[in-house]
Formats: sequence, structure tokens, C-alpha cells
Amino acid sequence: MRRPVFTTSLPLAWLLLTAATGPSHGQQDTSWQIYLDRPAAVGDRCSVSSTGSQTRRLRTNLPGQMPEDSLDTLEISYAATQEVLAVGKNGQPVHVRITVEKLETNDGSGPQQQFTPGTVLEATSEGDETHFHQGRDLLEGTLADALNLAGANLGSTNEPSEDAVFQNSQPVRPGTKLPADPRLLARAITLTTPFMTQVSGTSGELFFDKATVCQDIPALSTESKFNIALKGFKSSPDRELKESFIRAVNTRVLPIDPSLPLLHETLETDMRISTCTEKEEEEAKKAIENGEDEEPGFTTVFHRKASREVKPLPPAGKPS
Repeated sequence: MRRPVFTTSLPLAWLLLTAATGPSHGQQDTSWQIYLDRPAAVGDRCSVSSTGSQTRRLRTNLPGQMPEDSLDTLEISYAATQEVLAVGKNGQPVHVRITVEKLETNDGSGPQQQFTPGTVLEATSEGDETHFHQGRDLLEGTLADALNLAGANLGSTNEPSEDAVFQNSQPVRPGTKLPADPRLLARAITLTTPFMTQVSGTSGELFFDKATVCQDIPALSTESKFNIALKGFKSSPDRELKESFIRAVNTRVLPIDPSLPLLHETLETDMRISTCTEKEEEEAKKAIENGEDEEPGFTTVFHRKASREVKPLPPAGKPS
């Protein structure tokens, strides 16, 4: 087990940074090893605060029916203490205790507090999915969506190492871009996104921005960008994928010490997926000939934006 996590003082943090980045023969040596994978240990604790919003719009245009639009929205504000109870063979948490201080949701009908402060939940990683429980009750629907949006979900036990995906093994300098391995990236996406069966045309890169200090801890800031096209989609057998794209930008502040968790993260995702049957497509072509221009079948447009702050805590029972 690793040592209890304590933050360093600000002067020491800056000394560490300036010692590593100070002038060397007239030039700055700013080479750093970025550790994307953060192995966890049983007993690791942190406090998490998150805000997020997402919208999902579904456009339905079926033969013989009027086109319909439906819109689902969700906003959340979350604060909790999380403790690792079990770790998988890949070194990542597979069982976490969540002590909720606040989970406020708003689906457009007004803010609602979902739990009383001190409510204990448990998150477990089962294959490629995260399940949330309160006692024996499985949390589903809005509650599961809200916890996922808050960043309480766990990674797949089957997905490849993130350091492997970005071919990250050598020290790099600010301004460096690390390209993602398309094959490993595609595998990670299909494992962690249940509705996909196959992806194509994927690209991703990680940009090392700069060395910084966050919560008095020496850290490195990075930005990851992804562009993803679907090739296979879990839907009805007769329904064909006509259009798809997913774009995501993820910024993170990662401590230089690889034993500490990430400290700050923002994520923004845009997605558009269209599917239709042959009959729906034929009807749409007729509509275009008659001067109408309606996209056939089902079109889903999704946008998500979230921000998360993480503060390392000492093990339970130890002074902070």
C-alpha cells in the first residue's frame, strides 16, 4: 500500500518545479514523464466535487407519421468522499464506497436533492459497466445518469492502458503531442461505450500543455482530443447507420507524483447519430422530390459538459 496522501506546501511545490525546469546551459530543461494511468490501492480516499450538464435530442421521422422531437436535459452538482475498497488486475478501482455530501439534479423541472448528506453508495465495475447501489437497491435512470455525469463511474476492467493508447513511455516537453494508437483507441471506445459495436476513422492525440501547481501539488496540464466515427451500432437488424460522429475534448491536471490521483478534469463531448431502414430512406427520397427535406429514421444529437475537482485525502482514521 502506498503512503498516506498529503499535499505539499506551496514554496516546496515551486522549488520542485523550478529545480526541474531551471536553466541548463542557457536553456530550460522542461522534459517530463506524464503518467496517465494512476494505479490505485485499497484505502485510497479523495473528495470529489463536480458540476455537469447534458442534453439529448431525438428526432423521429417514420413513414406515415408526423416528425417528432424529444429533448432530455440534465444538470448536476455533486460532492462526495470516495474510498477504494477493491482494485482489479489492471490496478484500477473495481469497488468504491461513495459517501455523498450532495447530489443535486435538475431535469428541467427544478433543482432536486437526491440524497441526504452522509448517504453511502457503492460503485462496482462489472465487465465494461459501472453499477451503483444504495444498500441492496440498484440505482438506475436519472440517478445512474447523474452519477456518471459527476464522474463517479469506474473504468472497464478490459480496456487497454491509457499510456499504451497514447504510446506514452518517454519524457516529453510542453508543446508535445502524443498520437493515439488507432487500434487500441478503437478497442477502448467499444469497450466503454455500450451502444457501439465497431468504430472506424478514429483519431486522438494528447497535448502536453505546461507544468503547473494545483492544490499546492506540482502537476502537469494536458489536453486530449478525439474524433470518432461509428461503423457498427447496436440497433434493430434492419436499421442502417447513415451518419455518425463523436468529438470529445478532455483537459486534465495530473500530479507529477504518479501515486496521486488527477486533480482537475473537464470534459466536453458532442455526438450525432442517424439510423434508418430502407423503407424510411425511400420515403425520404419521395419527400425530397415533393419539396420536403426531412432526415429519415432516428437522429440523436447529444452534448455533454462536465468539470471535476479531486482532492487527495489521507486514509480513514489518519489526520489530514
